[in-house]
Amino acid sequence: MNKSLISKILIFFIIIIIPYNVFAENFKPAIIGILDIQRIKKESKAIISIRDQITGERLKYEKKFRSKEEILRKEEQEIAKQRTVLSEEAFKKKNNEFRKKVQSLQERMQKASQLLQKAEAEAIREFNNNLRPILIESSNAFSVNVVLFASQVAFAPRSLDLTSDVMKRLDAELPAIEVKFQELVK
Repeated sequence: MNKSLISKILIFFIIIIIPYNVFAENFKPAIIGILDIQRIKKESKAIISIRDQITGERLKYEKKFRSKEEILRKEEQEIAKQRTVLSEEAFKKKNNEFRKKVQSLQERMQKASQLLQKAEAEAIREFNNNLRPILIESSNAFSVNVVLFASQVAFAPRSLDLTSDVMKRLDAELPAIEVKFQELVK
């Protein structure tokens, strides 16, 4: 037999003979905790504050735009009434100007919606950035080194659930997040 075949066989036997626990020594046993992230993102004080601020701002925009829509509706009725007394060219001109106003309002409404979405996304990002250290703090308090989302676990005893502790810590450290709204250009 040649030396290369003998060394390959020897390496193969060494790999088979060495117990797997020699390799496993380097790993700590997993101590698992479960987190209901959906509950936290629904019930935490910070998320509720974000939702309330977004809703309040949305209602302000809707009220503002409703009054502008009402003004445009009245203008449209006036233009319709003038159709019989205006020349075809004058009517087309007024109608085109009106359509531009409608388009402008629609663009501002879309921009307002985008600004609200952006403000909400930034507030949620801030929430997520603050959640991680609190989750680590809670995990350390319970000596947990692996956290799984409850939605990914088919079954687990309640004793593994970190949600209440994380929620309590989160509400204490982060009771609200100020949503930063950009002013809508007129």
